[in-house]
Amino acid sequence: MVLRRVSILALVLALAIVAAPASGARSTGTQRLTAVEQGVVREINRVRAARGLRPLVVVQGLQTAAVNHSRAMLQGGFFEHEAPGGRPFWERIKRLYPPRGNDAWLVGENLFAKSAELSPQEAVAAWLESPPHRDILLSSQFRDIGIAVMRSSLASGDFGNQATWVVTADFGARG
Repeated sequence: MVLRRVSILALVLALAIVAAPASGARSTGTQRLTAVEQGVVREINRVRAARGLRPLVVVQGLQTAAVNHSRAMLQGGFFEHEAPGGRPFWERIKRLYPPRGNDAWLVGENLFAKSAELSPQEAVAAWLESPPHRDILLSSQFRDIGIAVMRSSLASGDFGNQATWVVTADFGARG
């Protein structure tokens, strides 16, 4: 009986450590919204098809990179391609979506944030209105994508202690 209580206590402590936000972060209630992610991919591919471009395929490495970055932004209270410390976004992505040998490798990233519920069409429309983001979204060079849509009920820092939705779209192509 004592061993069982110790095991349960250890499990509860381990879960509390895993669930705790990063030091100094005040983001609470962070959740991933996979249905919205799927809608963003469909909307991107609809827009690309209307312009005669091939659809993008969701790949695990880019997906993981996007999820990690959206989560880091909400928990860390920043809204940038580079995490605090200035490491370029492509280095972050390269760890999870590496080049294959000496073949060509290309990545791009679009971000979107809003303090209220968002629709997939809204995020894509905002990117289309911004020339650099539109160029990434409509590039015929990209073949792969990873999307993360996350929401925090209270995001600090750049998000002003508000409920916030963040979308990270990581685009890629490798030979």
